[in-house]
Amino acid sequence: MDEYAATVGNTPTACTRRLIAMRHRQWLSYNERRLQLRRRWEEFFTQWDAILLPVMPCPAIPHDHSEPLAARTTLVGSKQYSYWDLTTWMAW
Repeated sequence: MDEYAATVGNTPTACTRRLIAMRHRQWLSYNERRLQLRRRWEEFFTQWDAILLPVMPCPAIPHDHSEPLAARTTLVGSKQYSYWDLTTWMAW
């Protein structure tokens, strides 16, 4: 795991390796943020029944199985993004 934690770079594969090796303390911090966000959603839904949002920040992307998922990219606007970036945008 130390090898994964020491991975450098911002490629999708490098980011995935570092996340796999995340220390428990860091996970606890992320989990606390998740729980705070969950509480905010609970408060929102005391007044509202639904929220309508786009699923993704771009039109449907072409299916691409030529690379492992962590290495795939797609064009959003005029910039290439990792597939993983798209999933984080919809989760914020």
